[in-house]
Amino acid sequence: MTIFAIDPGPHTAFFWQETKDTFQRRTLDFTQPHLRASHRSLYEALEYFVNPKTDTVVCESFEFRKDDAKHREYIDYSTGEYVGVVKLWCQLTGCYYVMQSASQAKGFWNDDKLIRVGLYVAGADHRHERDATRHWLHYVTTGLKDETWLYKLR
Repeated sequence: MTIFAIDPGPHTAFFWQETKDTFQRRTLDFTQPHLRASHRSLYEALEYFVNPKTDTVVCESFEFRKDDAKHREYIDYSTGEYVGVVKLWCQLTGCYYVMQSASQAKGFWNDDKLIRVGLYVAGADHRHERDATRHWLHYVTTGLKDETWLYKLR
């Protein structure tokens, strides 16, 4: 069983543990003008990476916050569409999935803690990968009750 954490959006990031000491990160950049089939590309990436019979998908949900109302014209609603692609793929394939809010993952697993457990990847272009990592850690520690990562903080 593999847990795939996804931070969806124009830069959709995946994070998963391949072996005990090997972790994988991938970012799909849907901001390029030549990528007109981004929803299909995300669907195909799920088909390629995830085994719906054995794996779990953890995905950040799309939230419209009250404070966003004054900047409504700047909100990128395509993130909600990418969340929908993930949900649809999971429902069609029968893959178990869990939705998490951004605050659930970021609430505890800040950058300092990612550094301390050895899962931090530096650079502004990796921020979505860090967010996917936070979702993975949140699910593993709270959903699966695996305290391994919490012990690494001590």
